[in-house]
Amino acid sequence: MIKRLANEALAGSVTFVAMVVVMAVLPDVLCGQALGTTTGFSADAVVWSTAIAVAVGCVLMGTIGRLPIAVGPTYGQAFFLVLTLIPAAAAAGSAEPWRTALGATFIAGTALVLLSLLGLRTVVFRAVDAELQTAIGCGIGLLIAAMGLRAAGIIAPGAGAFRLVLDLRSPDVIVCIMGIIVAGVLQARGWRTALLIAMCAAIVSAWLLRSYVPVWVPQWAATEAWTASQIQSATVPTRAIGLPAQRFDGFFSLDISGALAPPMWMPTLLLLFSMLSDSTSGLLALMHHGGFISSNDDPRVRRAMLADSLSTVASSALGVSACGAYAESNAGIASGGRSGLTAVAAGALMVAALLCAPLVEALGNYPPASAPVLILVGAAMASRLRQLQWNDPAASVPMLLVIVGIPLTSSIADSMAAALLASPVLKLASGRARETSVLAWVFAAAMLGYFIWLR
Repeated sequence: MIKRLANEALAGSVTFVAMVVVMAVLPDVLCGQALGTTTGFSADAVVWSTAIAVAVGCVLMGTIGRLPIAVGPTYGQAFFLVLTLIPAAAAAGSAEPWRTALGATFIAGTALVLLSLLGLRTVVFRAVDAELQTAIGCGIGLLIAAMGLRAAGIIAPGAGAFRLVLDLRSPDVIVCIMGIIVAGVLQARGWRTALLIAMCAAIVSAWLLRSYVPVWVPQWAATEAWTASQIQSATVPTRAIGLPAQRFDGFFSLDISGALAPPMWMPTLLLLFSMLSDSTSGLLALMHHGGFISSNDDPRVRRAMLADSLSTVASSALGVSACGAYAESNAGIASGGRSGLTAVAAGALMVAALLCAPLVEALGNYPPASAPVLILVGAAMASRLRQLQWNDPAASVPMLLVIVGIPLTSSIADSMAAALLASPVLKLASGRARETSVLAWVFAAAMLGYFIWLR
């Protein structure tokens, strides 16, 4: 028994190390720092909320799902909240759009809990073509990668969507490229901690550039590329141990009544669909990969889905975006994690990581250091493009709408709505109406109403 507990704890620590970068990167996204905007979220509050939300998600998965799968706020859902829900709430007249966005997340999470309890989650999940669901994930991945490139100053807003900058005299660009190289080399060698080490290498290289270039190469420090960069925000903390500032702005700050306003209905529905597609497919993939189920009808599937649905309800109440299963759980499973104890151990370590707040803040205060994580995570999500078949116009056009539309317009909701509307219509036009479910037509009708009355 003791040996088994030790093995599960070790596997949990491997999962934790692989996913801990979320504590530094998620505040950058939710606070808008990685996007060059402001959202209303407080960075210190998001650090607290992220750590506790991951811990709650892991405990729920460990106790209800009894699986070694870590659950917590995901990058894709964080971008959905910032780029879709907050603008929708602002357009609806909300005084504090970020609170309304959390309210919408709570409503979508509650709906997901009900679908999981009734056993309807997989039914809704299958209502839309699997390839279109994959394409949506790829489009969001490309958007995340683009935002990472923007945070590093490699691309910038232009007359169209973006223009390439890639000024190698910019310290931000150098730091980002350094992080990508380190992460790429370590990932190729199978290191589970590649992203964490890459972030640390990036912030250290930024600190070295900031400290020594003005002394040793003053001509470089006087250039516009240097002065226009964010290098001055790159600092090395004076201490490694300490809690974040005790700000809990996000706790129970969600505005549910604002989220019930008619202009928020469609963004909330699209969030629910995004969660169905993203978290369901990711969770099933991890369960199949680990050998925990042989089919999607296994009783463990419903328990696991209930656990991750409850995690989203909890995360919205805590003040962060919707949750999903972390792909980094594969690291713990490969290290021998076979039970829920692995997930519980990973969650406990995430709370303990709050003691290293000075390090987390140093990583989060300089967006080019976290940019490599966004770029590589986005690239990993977009890598599923190779699974798509493009020889069917009825399927390829909706896929193209999200793969191209999401990163170019930064509007996840509009691109998803257009694809969900186009998919059954094109199937009908090509004489293949029987391939489309009734529920898919319901989705299409809702999307049409969105474009006519709400958009």
